[in-house]
Amino acid sequence: MQGWDGAAYVDLWTADASIHDGWNIKNWETGSKPTFSKYKWTGAYVGSCRIGEIVFTGIVAINDSTSSKVCTPKLIIGSTSTNLNDVTYTNTKTATITSITPRYGKVSGNEVVTIKGNNFVSGET
Repeated sequence: MQGWDGAAYVDLWTADASIHDGWNIKNWETGSKPTFSKYKWTGAYVGSCRIGEIVFTGIVAINDSTSSKVCTPKLIIGSTSTNLNDVTYTNTKTATITSITPRYGKVSGNEVVTIKGNNFVSGET
């Protein structure tokens, strides 16, 4: 697995022989957590599974103890990008997710998912 640092992809994790069909998990809960805007997974062998690239949009990871962050959202239509008015996020007003359960669900769906965290707006869904 690699992460885009803005100039090139950086190696983050290499799967070993324990990789298998179905869900394979890399636990980032301990140690250094990657904070990139793009990630990609590639297979090194002929016939290996490949996920080309996943890009997270609308997410800013602040890798420090800063209590606020100013972001400039962009509206992208086709190949035209327009900067919108700055938005300031503060830790006391921004919702934080602390857990999502269950961690796995049935392929058929129709399960209740519980999201817990801080600073959610009361009565909103």
